[in-house]
Amino acid sequence: MLSEDFRWHYDYIRLAWDSGFSFDKQKQPNVDKTKICLIDIDRVIKERDVATVEQFLSIVIGYVLDTEHAEVLDTNFVKVFRMSQLAVEYLLFCKRYLDNTVVLLKRDMAKSRESTLVRLL
Repeated sequence: MLSEDFRWHYDYIRLAWDSGFSFDKQKQPNVDKTKICLIDIDRVIKERDVATVEQFLSIVIGYVLDTEHAEVLDTNFVKVFRMSQLAVEYLLFCKRYLDNTVVLLKRDMAKSRESTLVRLL
């Protein structure tokens, strides 16, 4: 899907750095562990249920592995899990930036259309 040699058209790393982006160091207690148990991952994949993925983003980011669980798990798995959480935080930052950019571009396009119509009339 995405090769490592893909060249982005925008420097999101620089954007994150310049804007002061930082990872959330304060994780909240796992209040919704029971909701995670109810997810049918295969169904989500099969049905391309992005809405469910979106709904659980905050739970995924905020999920804290209990010390007893982390000790039982493979160290590399724990690292992959934490890196995944950090990646989601970073990608949500990029999504917010893109969302704001789209809003501004649509606003500018509407103003441009209005001024073009005024000139034509």
